[in-house]
Amino acid sequence: MNLLKNLPIGYTAQLKDIKLINFSVDQHELRGYLSKLPLVLINDKPVISLLTVTVSQLRPSFLLNTIGFTYRHIAFRLLIKDGDLHHDNVNRGIYYWKSFTDKTFIVQAGKLFTNFNFEKAHIDCCNENFILTKGNRFLRYSFNDESVENYDHLKETFINIDRAYSLNHDKMKVTKVRRNDLPLEPLNCTCFETNFFNTAKFVCAFQVKNILDYEWLPPQKTSLRHPISQSMPAFISP
Repeated sequence: MNLLKNLPIGYTAQLKDIKLINFSVDQHELRGYLSKLPLVLINDKPVISLLTVTVSQLRPSFLLNTIGFTYRHIAFRLLIKDGDLHHDNVNRGIYYWKSFTDKTFIVQAGKLFTNFNFEKAHIDCCNENFILTKGNRFLRYSFNDESVENYDHLKETFINIDRAYSLNHDKMKVTKVRRNDLPLEPLNCTCFETNFFNTAKFVCAFQVKNILDYEWLPPQKTSLRHPISQSMPAFISP
């Protein structure tokens, strides 16, 4: 299966209903698994940027005239420092720790062709409420359209993201992203709860109201050091 993941394949899709729910965790919850990753810290804590998005017309880049797949994608992504690996010296990286969807086929294909650690989960997204359930683990949030602080001091941290790192067996790979501008708008998150992590604390939330055209380039080697363990952390188990 690692051979399929090493194929030089890129993908295109449209992304809509994009929300980034960002929360911090204490470093001790990540110690022993991600201790070698250079993590971005906010208030001295690592930040997980939860992505919830509808992916539509997903297909390999060389099959632009074919019908693509549509599914709901949820991902735990860690902000990492990677600016010193690139000419612009700007941190643009996220590490894909875990991805969830409720589509069995997408899980199977994701495990075969990507390193984004897909698993099937129950997703309940109704109006202004969202719940992700995996076994006895859950994450839920609610939001509304009322005014909220603009998070301008944090927006640049998230708006620059266009490099996705993942672990292929024992080697780190980076997937660069081509997209139009990312018009982040602050989202008024009225409730945030999860037991995936014991120390999770809400930081900020953003939404993108536009539909974005996305292209994921074929994954490349990177000099970023990989985590010390290939096993997933205990919170993923039911």
